[in-house]
This record gives sequence, C-alpha cells and structure tokens, in this order.
Amino acid sequence: MTMLKLSQLLPLMLAASCGSGSGNGGQASTATGGASTTGGAPGAGTSGSTATGGNSSVTSNSGDALGVGGTSTASVGNAIVGIQQVALGNHHACALLQDRTVKCWGGNGSGQLGDGTTIDRTTAVAVAGLSDVTAISAGGWNSCAILVDGSVRCWGDNSASQLGDGTTANASTTSVVVVGLSNAIGVAPGSDHCCAVFVDGTAKCWGSNVFGQIGTGTILEQHLSPTLVSGLSGAEQVAVGAMRSCARMNDGTAKCWGTNLNGILGDGSTTTSLVPVPVRDLSNVGQISVGWDHSCATTTSGSVMCWGVNGNGGLGDGTTAVRVSPVAVQGLSNALSVAAGFGHSCAVRRGGSVSCWGWNLAGGLGDGSVVDRLTPVTTQGLSSASAVVTGEFTSCAIVGDGKVMCWGSNDNGQLGNGTTVTSLTPVTVQGSP
Repeated sequence: MTMLKLSQLLPLMLAASCGSGSGNGGQASTATGGASTTGGAPGAGTSGSTATGGNSSVTSNSGDALGVGGTSTASVGNAIVGIQQVALGNHHACALLQDRTVKCWGGNGSGQLGDGTTIDRTTAVAVAGLSDVTAISAGGWNSCAILVDGSVRCWGDNSASQLGDGTTANASTTSVVVVGLSNAIGVAPGSDHCCAVFVDGTAKCWGSNVFGQIGTGTILEQHLSPTLVSGLSGAEQVAVGAMRSCARMNDGTAKCWGTNLNGILGDGSTTTSLVPVPVRDLSNVGQISVGWDHSCATTTSGSVMCWGVNGNGGLGDGTTAVRVSPVAVQGLSNALSVAAGFGHSCAVRRGGSVSCWGWNLAGGLGDGSVVDRLTPVTTQGLSSASAVVTGEFTSCAIVGDGKVMCWGSNDNGQLGNGTTVTSLTPVTVQGSP
C-alpha cells in the first residue's frame, strides 16, 4: 500500500469528521526505557517514533543482526545484535546500534534511510557518515538523530522544510544539520514538521505551520529553521502527529497545539490552537504518543488514555466514537508504554507482553488476523518485549533476547526480513548480507 503525503491525506482526515472510519497514524514521538532525558517511559513509540528497551545491555555481539540488550548470546539467522533504540516511520524503520551508528530499512523514496540513495531496502543498511548518535526518531518520510554534543541531524523528505537545515531543497538522502540547535534531549519528526525538546524544558519546532503546529501563536506557511514554541516551559518530551504537536510536562500533565479537527488536541473542544493548551482530565502522565489523528498516554498507575478519531477502534474504549478528551483503554493495565499509529495503537505491559487494538488492515496488531479490534488483543509470539513502535500499518518491538521483531504491512520492506511479504505475526529484522 502506498502512503500518500500529508496534502493528499488531508481530504481523508476531513472525511473522518463525517464518520468515515478513517484510521489514525502516528508521526513521531520519543520514548525510552528506564530513566530518560527525553522523558519517555520504558519502551514507548509511535509511527515516527523511537523506542528503547528497558534495562537492557548487550553482552554478546555474535552474528550481524539488529537486536537489543538483555542477555543475548547468539545471533538468530542474520539478525544483528547491538540495538539500543528502534524508530518507525510510515514505511521505514531505523535502529541505533551500540557503537552509536544507525541502520535503516524499508521505503526510501525520499532518502529517509540516509544511505545516499532512494532505493528501498528490505534489510538494514548503514546511514552514511553518521556517528556519535545518542538517540533516533522517525516520522512520515523523515528520520532524525541527536548526537553526543546535543546537536540534531535529519534526513529524508524536506518538501515543507521539515529537515530544519534552512533550505527548501525537496529532500536529502544523507543527514543534514538542523540549524541553531544545541542541548537537545528529544526530537520528533513528523510528515511535514518536526519538534525538539531541550534540557531547559523549552521546545522548538520547524517545517509546515499551516495549522499552527509550530506553536508560535501565528500561522506561517512554513518555518525553514527551528522556532521557539510560545509559552511552553517545563517540557520533558515532545511528540508530533499530523498537523499538531504535543508535550509531556514535568508536572505530569500534557499540552498540545495545532489543528483540533475531531478534538485531536484533547482539550474538550474542536477549536484549533496556535499555542499549547492543556489536555483535559489527564494527569500523572508517564509518556505521550501522537498518532495520525489520535493520541494516547500512559499514566503512572499503568493505565492508558486515548483521544481523537476512533473510526477503527484506535482509542481502545470499545466504541468507534470520536473523543474530544481522553478516555481509558478498556481492559488494559500494567502498561509501561504506548504507541499510537495510523488507526491502531500498541502497548508494552509489565512482564513483556504486547497488546494492540484498532485498525488491523494489514495485520499491524500482530494477532494473526486482519480483523479490527475495539479493545486490546495480545500480539502473538512476544513474551519479553521492552519497547514497541507503530507505523502506518506496521509495528515493531524490541525483545529481550536481543532482536527487533516487526509485523504488518511490508510493501516497502519495512519489516526488514528480506522480503516484501506482509506478516500477520512478528518476524525478525535482518541485517545486510
């Protein structure tokens, strides 16, 4: 299935307000395991998101594979060990290795794999010239990395200047420096804009601003370089979705800004906001994830709250009703993290299982079916997951034996298993020969 650009998808989003059942898909958020400077709870991620395994460390580097932590002592097939984080865009994925380099796989039409080409890859390839990376994120047709010095580099689609390099070049197949950024602790690229959060609790955004998603209080078609979000202080995590942005605050609340079609800001209204507004009735937030047209957040009690469009059950409340403020996901407890995607959502639960719900068109829930689920179901074959991320109709998880496993749509090779065959259950990501 071909993913359309934001300008092409906007009519679908508008149709959703008429009850079309349009799915929700995440663009970007950052989430990490254990204590994290980016403020993410253990193992969280969205389409266009980053997930880091919990308390894991690589003790063996046998084989040539993508994997995280735990006590992995052997490769599985051609899987690669040494993965610290995994990030998933619409049709591509990236992984941060233990040596602080990055590998990516899947769709590459805008250069989002960063290998200097626009050739799709069904197994992982190295991002050219990128090292000393401490964190990664992916969203839409873009990827970004934070380096040890707190600077940020991005690559891929730049049709709305979302790479932040001060240019209007259509795309970059290798990483470019985001101008004027230092001390970044989190970055969240989306389809048409991007945001970063800093050690001082402020945030900056760049790219498209047609719905006020940059948060400056004004509407300007696009920002070529990072611009300070107005009135935002105490931010610990940023997350980006279609035409909007959100932040988790240091007091356990969340704020969002940008378009509010179908109540996707979660403030109880449908009024667009050009500056951050509080998400209604949401407190003790552990991590926030912003999807295409829905969002979810974990709480410190282990529950998950979601809001926005719900045409295929992506909110997990047992209905398909739009929600303009957060509602609880039914039957879900002990959640460590959540990832909101394109109409579906997934969560890692204490003990290592993964639960997913919502749109299941290409098997993105991983339950062996293509049946939509209005409440959570268990993803098959995962018992030691420490992180999960969601894409368009694809999901990936880091598992405790040192692998990254993905399931769902695979039309551009985003499952990373050397094929373009969809899988309704998790398969292991493979490295380059």
